Amino acid sequence: MSLLNLLRRCGVWALARLENTFLARRSPLDLAMLRLILYGYVAVFETHRKFTWSTQRASFSPVGIYNWTGLISDHTLSLMQRVGQVAAIACCVGVGFRFAAPVCALALVYPMGLANNFGKINHPDNLLAVALVLLAFCRAGDGLSIDAWLRRRRGETFEASAEYRWPIAAIWLSVAGMYWAAGVAKVLHTGWEWAFSDNFQLLLLRHHFTHSPPTRVGIWIAQFPALCVALAVGALSWELLAPLLLLGGRWTLVFGGGLIGLQVGIFLLLGVAFRSMAPVFAAFLPWQLLAERLLPKRWLASAGAEPGPRPHE
Repeated sequence: MSLLNLLRRCGVWALARLENTFLARRSPLDLAMLRLILYGYVAVFETHRKFTWSTQRASFSPVGIYNWTGLISDHTLSLMQRVGQVAAIACCVGVGFRFAAPVCALALVYPMGLANNFGKINHPDNLLAVALVLLAFCRAGDGLSIDAWLRRRRGETFEASAEYRWPIAAIWLSVAGMYWAAGVAKVLHTGWEWAFSDNFQLLLLRHHFTHSPPTRVGIWIAQFPALCVALAVGALSWELLAPLLLLGGRWTLVFGGGLIGLQVGIFLLLGVAFRSMAPVFAAFLPWQLLAERLLPKRWLASAGAEPGPRPHE
């Protein structure tokens, strides 16, 4: 087989996997569980900020959409936060999701991204904001919600559909793009020396003075330069390979799960939590499969978990 034919076959295979990742017919359950976790987190943890940006107006350096909107007053930001909290609660329980989800995104995306305009990029909040925007355009309220319960009482049914798949795949794409971009930036700006030098060893030591890691494992690892290099190479390689999680099935399990493990390791070794990324990672969990394994069959219909055609493994 010629190299050209091999590349053509690999391309056809990859395109088929990607099509299945984004357009496979699924039940509403996976998307409904993501809705419950993400909007529940937003309502509890992301709507209690104290805004004092007006006192730092001199250091405001707008990026992106903030070039058009400018710096909104702290009072208006607090009002937007309250509106966003009410909308997030409605989204979580599933009341008027089609209306509440866009309101939540419009009210909270601006305040969540505002910190990026004062000299430092706040990575975790950016990913959560992207997820809020994506969910504003989907049918995440068709399962495990008050709206779905009322519609079922009227005799409506919710069949497996790609409408319940593409939002989750779009969040996978956002996660993969974020990590891939981070890996590419490291290679472009510092080269592979980022991993093969003593950079990671020094990072482990420095964070025990500038942060509060929950363990002292980082100090122990720092005693072994070769181990530090191996971990750094592994982390950088995983970031560069992150787009492979879009192939679905075991590829998502391995590479998506590996990225979750990477974040857990960063927290344990460096004390950097990235807390607001945690609810977004719920998109990687196989809720449908867990429901089929753990719930009695008679409960699946009421939970919106009737099995549909599975994506290719």
